[in-house]
Amino acid sequence: MASIYQNGFLTIAASRASGDNDGCFSVGAEKYISRRIKCDDLNGSEYILHTRPVLPHDDNRSPLFHRAWFFQEWLLSPRVIQYTDSELVWECTEMKRCECSPKVTKPSLSRSARVSLAQGLCLGSPPDSINTSDLSIQATWRSMVAMYSSSRLTYAKDIFPALSGAARVMQQQRKTRYVAGLWEDSLVEDLMWQPGGELIDKPGNWRAPTWSWASLGAPVNYVLWNSSTEKDAQIIDISCVPVGSDPLGELVSGHIDISGRILSGALACGDGSDIEFEDGGKCQFRRDRSAAWYAQHGCSSLTPGTSVHPLLISSISKDASPRRYFFLVLRCVDKEYHVYERIGIKTEFHPKGIQLFSKLLGGIKPQRIRIV
Repeated sequence: MASIYQNGFLTIAASRASGDNDGCFSVGAEKYISRRIKCDDLNGSEYILHTRPVLPHDDNRSPLFHRAWFFQEWLLSPRVIQYTDSELVWECTEMKRCECSPKVTKPSLSRSARVSLAQGLCLGSPPDSINTSDLSIQATWRSMVAMYSSSRLTYAKDIFPALSGAARVMQQQRKTRYVAGLWEDSLVEDLMWQPGGELIDKPGNWRAPTWSWASLGAPVNYVLWNSSTEKDAQIIDISCVPVGSDPLGELVSGHIDISGRILSGALACGDGSDIEFEDGGKCQFRRDRSAAWYAQHGCSSLTPGTSVHPLLISSISKDASPRRYFFLVLRCVDKEYHVYERIGIKTEFHPKGIQLFSKLLGGIKPQRIRIV
């Protein structure tokens, strides 16, 4: 279906519709209907002024934008006309225009999210003209993930199929392997996602490995990554097994083998977001899910005293500033084979925390582990 939208001339979107029977057309709210006002100019000549309140332009108000399958249909279409609850909106890869402001005087309208993503995705550009090592194309994908992860799916298993069309276009540009919503050529960077809202506590069936943002089933965003960031971890092996023949579709299983410096600590008393180390040092980390979620999934061992393991992914050392650290926080699920799963993320910017981790990491050698 993605190729149909990508190769179509025009996509008509019933953005106001909550279901199949709602249709495209609607009557605008009375407060937005234009009013005629008679006025006199300085010479006493009469003229008619048409006035009304400014229309809202937030796509999140439209029910269609909350539907995950719509995301790639909207993104890949060369041109889209949206029927909203108050006006028509035109979008293409160059601009966004609406009825209430046809000349597009506001940058926020002319430079919409879709325009930014479509240009970042290099839609319409010859593949040979694209620099796949450019950080901007990597950032484009992370922006897409942040938007897509905020939408809703009826069936959780569709998390990858509903994005596969956009992923296929990105793969044509980047010419690298797509793995559970991340990319092989930027996998270390792509691991640094974090929950973008409240922690979820509803159980669900497996749909992605814990190192993938798709395992969360909730909005995500990314830790800032730039040219000053230094990788500390190294990807050794990647495995993703699809349900069928499409490697961009639904998965059966997945893991990564990674080499890096890993620390050992224990969950402290409290809400389970504090880690204590043997030397008495303590830090907080951002959990991926609520304590209730882990309990419902048979992870009742995530209680005070449980062993957890921060894995150093990257660091930044700029000018004379102390080095800053970025960790994945893991728990061990198989000691014999060094198998772990992700439970959160840790970023350290505070001077005391930086001092603590600089001390803890001293003398620690990289080791190979598997994250599932």
